[in-house]
Amino acid sequence: MLCERAVAVVVVAASLCACGGRTDHDRAGSDDADHADPNSVGGSVADNAGMGAAAGQRGGGASGGVEATTAGVVTAGTHDNRGGAEAGEQGSDAPCTQCDGECVDLSSSVAHCGACDRECVATDRENEVSCSAGRCVSTCAAGYANVGRPEAPAADDGCEVNLSTSLDHCGALHRACASAHVRERICEEGLCTSSCEDGWANQSRPAAPAPDDGCELPVATMVCLPEGYCIDSTEVTQSQYQAWLDATPAPSTSEQIAACSWNESFEPDSGCFGGSDVHKGTGWENHPMVCIDWCDAYAYCRGVEKRLCGKIGGGADAYGDYGNAELSQWYNACVSGGANNTYPYGTEYEADACNDRDHGALSTVPVKSMTDCQSTVSGYVGVYDLSGNAKEWEDSCAGHAGQTDHCRHRGCSFDCEDPELDLRCASGGNARRDYANHDIGFRCCAG
Repeated sequence: MLCERAVAVVVVAASLCACGGRTDHDRAGSDDADHADPNSVGGSVADNAGMGAAAGQRGGGASGGVEATTAGVVTAGTHDNRGGAEAGEQGSDAPCTQCDGECVDLSSSVAHCGACDRECVATDRENEVSCSAGRCVSTCAAGYANVGRPEAPAADDGCEVNLSTSLDHCGALHRACASAHVRERICEEGLCTSSCEDGWANQSRPAAPAPDDGCELPVATMVCLPEGYCIDSTEVTQSQYQAWLDATPAPSTSEQIAACSWNESFEPDSGCFGGSDVHKGTGWENHPMVCIDWCDAYAYCRGVEKRLCGKIGGGADAYGDYGNAELSQWYNACVSGGANNTYPYGTEYEADACNDRDHGALSTVPVKSMTDCQSTVSGYVGVYDLSGNAKEWEDSCAGHAGQTDHCRHRGCSFDCEDPELDLRCASGGNARRDYANHDIGFRCCAG
């Protein structure tokens, strides 16, 4: 039987250890040491390596033997000191941890990955589960991702991320729904559909893997009225409309309603917008957007998640209901729910309250600059320029045939011939759906 004590280093003159004493052969080897090869240890390096190997076989593990080095130094094995029977059962290098009486390799066991009773999660979210170096590794089903991968002893969470609804991994791993100008981040079916702060819209909504850009489009702020809907506080401005045209992806004419299928562009009418009587360009960005037809206005409002003002409760207002405060969104806002039954600011005409001919500008002015052109009734304050400045398209048309239908425009403009008569809230002008003019603009509603 070999000595159970491991030999650390054996030098040239050393004797091999033997349990129960030295043999005659050992003594002979010692007596001849002076005549031995200086590179040998009780014989050749190869012989000693062979002895070590034989001892290792008898001992059942690497620790029972010795290893030879080119310098003639032999070191003891270090992997297993348990002896023949026990080491032989487990194999030469297999790690073993007792888990409920069972010898377990924690580096690869799916049921005991990194720690006893730490099982790798396997649900319908995981296609395949394995344990590598004590960490659970999951191959995820479509629409799921394994982001956390916690280390032991923390419990495994598998493919814990749902890419259809995760705010930080919406549609793709590490694709977060942006927070810029966002009221509430929302991920639906892998698409960021966040609700926006007042004055901003989420128009582009890029699909994964493109990064989300939040609520990127500046729009008019809104005033929410007691009747349960909201209306733009001002007419849509040139800069707001241009931002919509410049958005990525660009607005598509292919998505218009049937009555607008003839409309091939949302750009303002070039003949109208290029006229000398239209203020435009640098310095005029806050003027009302004019020279657009009814279909352009309708598409813009829908494109920024609003709608062209129509019927209270939804849909278009009937062509003959333009003077009914219980039905028309635009008219209800203008008369403050009925409290002011003539003009936005009251019952009597005021020559300089709004931008009309009596004001003398004879062109559009920046929205909201006529500070008296609004209601003073609680709940309706802050809606500007419902009279004057620019006429406003309304979702109220006499038919649904297409471009020749006549649709309502409201509020008259800076160019109305009889301001006291034409600027009344009850006035209801009209023009063809495809008509564009230097004094016709629009605003949007919601709800």
